[in-house]
Amino acid sequence: EQCAKGGAGAYSDLLQRVGGPDAPTPPDGLPVAGLDSGVVSAAAFRTFYTPLNEQQEFIGAMRAVRRMVARLQSELGLPRVYAYSVFHVYFEQYLDVWHDAALLLGAPLLAVFLTAAVLTSSLWGAALMLLVLTSLLVQLMGAMLIAGIQLNAVSLVNLAMSLGIAVEFCAHLIHAFGVASGSRPQRAAAALEKSGASVLSGITLTKLVGVVMLAGARTRIFELYYFRLYLALVILGAFHGLVLLPVLLALAGPPSWAAASPATQPRLPASTHQAGTAHYEQQAQGIAGRGAPAQQGASR
Repeated sequence: EQCAKGGAGAYSDLLQRVGGPDAPTPPDGLPVAGLDSGVVSAAAFRTFYTPLNEQQEFIGAMRAVRRMVARLQSELGLPRVYAYSVFHVYFEQYLDVWHDAALLLGAPLLAVFLTAAVLTSSLWGAALMLLVLTSLLVQLMGAMLIAGIQLNAVSLVNLAMSLGIAVEFCAHLIHAFGVASGSRPQRAAAALEKSGASVLSGITLTKLVGVVMLAGARTRIFELYYFRLYLALVILGAFHGLVLLPVLLALAGPPSWAAASPATQPRLPASTHQAGTAHYEQQAQGIAGRGAPAQQGASR
């Protein structure tokens, strides 16, 4: 306890003491909790990392120390062993970032698909929207790699928000395509003519003006994670909504909602139909009978 060279003086506070860390030594000379029964209740020891500079080095070091902790817990039969360092708090998110990405991006995609299917009553159209949004998401992640944006908590939140914004580039065209009539290419052209200008001016340009304001941000997080990511979203979203989606609709778009099938048309009862037919036949005969004398008089 008093010998500094033996290490107890420097590390004595890393053992759980009886009555707390500042409690005096008890008369029996056993200040460590649980030592009287032969088992130390809790203890800690220091370890040191090699110099860490890059993000991957920090992540690798944290994974390595956790593997060591798991091995110690298994070999020594200890109930609980854990490692802690200051940088663990910041790099914890990177250990399961791909699992979190699948959850945070898959759930919005599923929600958009179900909502579109319910509101449009067309699984076909909802599936096309899901396909376009998935393509946009993949290209956004590629743009993140080019722009130097790392996949972390901030970028994941922005990607999830981007899916909601990207719906605006697709929903108007799909609705206009559904209510139009004619062949698929004709309906795609009509949808682009009806909603293309609104998507370009009302969605693309307005968002572009707002995003450009972030270009001069002095804070690194705003310039990197917001300006670059949302600029890529506006450009890629306009391309998907105005170029890719019309081509997909012209090739494999859903049937027109205006052209309902005969099976879905309302039918009148047979008796009502027969009565109406007889009534119209009587009216036609009466009109023909009244027109006959006039024709005879005109011939005389």
